[in-house]
Amino acid sequence: MLKSRQFLSVYVMAILSFFLGIFAVGSFKVYGENNGISESLLTTVGSVGAIFNAARFFWSGLLDRFSYRWVYGSLLLLEMVFGVVIVITRKSPFMYTLSYCVIMFCEGGHFTLVPNILKQIFGSKATQLYGFGFSYTGVCAVIQILVQNAFLNSKTYNYFFLGGAALAGVSFILLFTCFTDKKFHSEN
Repeated sequence: MLKSRQFLSVYVMAILSFFLGIFAVGSFKVYGENNGISESLLTTVGSVGAIFNAARFFWSGLLDRFSYRWVYGSLLLLEMVFGVVIVITRKSPFMYTLSYCVIMFCEGGHFTLVPNILKQIFGSKATQLYGFGFSYTGVCAVIQILVQNAFLNSKTYNYFFLGGAALAGVSFILLFTCFTDKKFHSEN
C-alpha cells in the first residue's frame, strides 16, 4: 500500500503543499515586522489565523458534495494565489491579515482532506496507513528547517513565500497528472 500510486501521490502532494503554511506559521511575525506591520496587530493576526486553521470542517463539508480533485484543487489554488498576494501586499495590514488567514485556512484543510482521501481509496486499511502518512508534516518540517538554515535571511522571506506558492502549484499539477482516486485492491 505504501508503494501504491494512490498513496505516494497523496503523500508527495501533501509534503509539497504543506510547505507554505508551515513556513507562514513560523515566520509571519518577523516577516510582518520587517514590513512595518505593528506587533500588536501581528498578535491579533496570529490568533485570527489560528481560528481560520481550525475551520477545517469547511473542507470536509465540501468533500460531501464535490470530488477530492475539485476540493483539494481549490485549496491548492488558494495557496498559490495567497502565497503570492502576501508578498505583493505585505505592507498593507489588511491584505497581510487576509493572506495569512487564508493560508492558515488551507493549512487546516490538509488535516481533513488527507485522511478522508486515504479512507476513500484504502477503506479499512486507511487508519494504519494514515499513521505513517501523517509523517508528511514532519518530513516537510525537517526539509524546511534545512532549507531555512541554508538560505533564510531578511532578504529571502519573499522567496520562501513565493516558493511555497510554487510548491502548491507543483502539487496542483500532480493532482491532475499523477493522482488517482481509484480504489486500492491488494494483490493478496
